Amino acid sequence: MKTLDWITQVLEMAAALAVAPVFLGWLNQCRAWLQNRRAPSLWLPYRNLHKLFHKEAVIAENASPLFRIAPYVVFGTMVLAAGIIPSMGTRLPLVVSADAIALVGL
Repeated sequence: MKTLDWITQVLEMAAALAVAPVFLGWLNQCRAWLQNRRAPSLWLPYRNLHKLFHKEAVIAENASPLFRIAPYVVFGTMVLAAGIIPSMGTRLPLVVSADAIALVGL
C-alpha cells in the first residue's frame, strides 16, 4: 500500500470522529422537531464531550483491570469501525478487513 493510502485512511477516521457529534446534534434536533418542542443546540454534543473530558475520573480502588481498560477498548473498536467503512475511497488499507468481515457475516 502507498503512504498516501494510509494518510487518507487516517484522515477518514479522524473526520468520522470529528463529525460524529454534529450528526448526534442533528438527530436530537430532528427528534425535537418531531415531538413539537424546542431543539437543543446543534453543538451541544461537543460541549458535553468537553465537559466529560475535563471531569475527574472516579475509579474504585479495587477496580479490576478490565474495568480500567474497557473504555479504551470500546473507543478503539469505534475508531476501527469508522476506518473499515469506505467513505472517501475504495482502495484504502483497512477496506480489505471490511470485506473479510462481510464474508464471515454471510
